Amino acid sequence: MIGILDPDQRVCGRGIRHLRRAGIEVDLFPLEFMGQVEDQNREFIHHKEEIELAARSTPVIGLTLEEVKLEPAPDWKYKFKVRMIWWNDGSPVHIGKPHWIPGGVGIQGKQLVYRYQVWENNSNSWGSETLEADVPSDRQCRIWFGLDPDPKSQQLAPQLLSKGRLGTLVLPVTVAGKLVELHIRPRWQESGA
Repeated sequence: MIGILDPDQRVCGRGIRHLRRAGIEVDLFPLEFMGQVEDQNREFIHHKEEIELAARSTPVIGLTLEEVKLEPAPDWKYKFKVRMIWWNDGSPVHIGKPHWIPGGVGIQGKQLVYRYQVWENNSNSWGSETLEADVPSDRQCRIWFGLDPDPKSQQLAPQLLSKGRLGTLVLPVTVAGKLVELHIRPRWQESGA
């Protein structure tokens, strides 16, 4: 006799099937006794139902691209950067180490050099530059990354950026414990274009 089915949907019913395949007769408690078992396991059942509900809910990734700009900086270590600014209008997210898929312009050096910053509401300024970012809902985040500083690349970059052909930034984003990969092709148009 089985008191109730397991509230954990990952295993619910599997034991019954296993016993029946082995030729063992299986039956459930009468309804009145099932209710007693459920009352005795109310907290456990509630916990499993919450886990199931959370697993079925769809988190929202809402990174709205607000600005993309090229930053030539001949006196800095990274002489040619792209800066992108987002507004997080979805669930809180964690953004990890990105990578760049070149379209028309490669990166400076052998590995992508980048930094994130998250807007700090309490100080009304950008936070410290970091290698990963936790971005709360309703908050801005920005990234810069170094591109090939060759003069030909710097000359070509604005035209490629205006057509969305500069390259693709790949961001590993974790939301509600789920990892997704966002592919972003930055694009902008000059004012008046």
